[in-house]
Amino acid sequence: MSELHQAVMKSDLDAVKLLLCQEGIEVNSRDLSGALAFTPLHVAARRGDVKVLRCLLLDPPVDIEARDATKCTALRHSMGTGQLASATELLVAGADAKSGLLPFIMLDGYNHLIAFLQRTITELEVQLQPHRTLRQRLALLLHSHGIPPPSTQLQQQQGGQQQQQQQHICHVAPGQDRQELQQQQQQQKQQQQQQESPRLAMLRGAQRDAVELEQAAATIKLLRAELASVQQPISASMCHAIVSLVKACSECGDAADVACPCNG
Repeated sequence: MSELHQAVMKSDLDAVKLLLCQEGIEVNSRDLSGALAFTPLHVAARRGDVKVLRCLLLDPPVDIEARDATKCTALRHSMGTGQLASATELLVAGADAKSGLLPFIMLDGYNHLIAFLQRTITELEVQLQPHRTLRQRLALLLHSHGIPPPSTQLQQQQGGQQQQQQQHICHVAPGQDRQELQQQQQQQKQQQQQQESPRLAMLRGAQRDAVELEQAAATIKLLRAELASVQQPISASMCHAIVSLVKACSECGDAADVACPCNG
């Protein structure tokens, strides 16, 4: 068992970070002392240690689709041990849902994971709402004084996120109840299954479910990127726009209700 395996098993995040920075450390090394030949990623996924798992996933050579002696991936291990948070991290990082989750989709484990993903999306949306409201308010103030809003990468990400959410299979239109939408989707699946052989219907259903998982994971990735952006120090272009707004308000006699965040 390698030092990296031992650090992962102990949930020693600092040791994992230190080892990954050292030369000669193989992130995809196998634990040959055991019959299953786990990689460190397999161990972290089974343990549900999200922080260590994220650290390993950030290491470029990591093989997210590595299989142990029984041909199981890290995603399948996380599902097999009921570690939904680990499964979410792996999906967000690009794990193949079709190869890792097919047995669990057949055993109804998919429903638990998609519900967990939906809760994660809702939590991120709640965290982002105050930031989005502030940005919208600032944009309206800038527009009312003829000041062009700053062109930022974040705005481009938001546009992509909105498009992704419109295409998302779990998206609920305004005024439409989520439970009603889920019932409609379930009825459609049942109708299709009645017209197909049992095996073919099961495979098609698994493929649709895997796509839904990947779409939910992509939405989480976009929301996390947006949240990380709003938590960064204010950009120079945004600061300049706010200063211009303050000056415009002082010239016309209006009171700006957005204060300049810098001292310059």
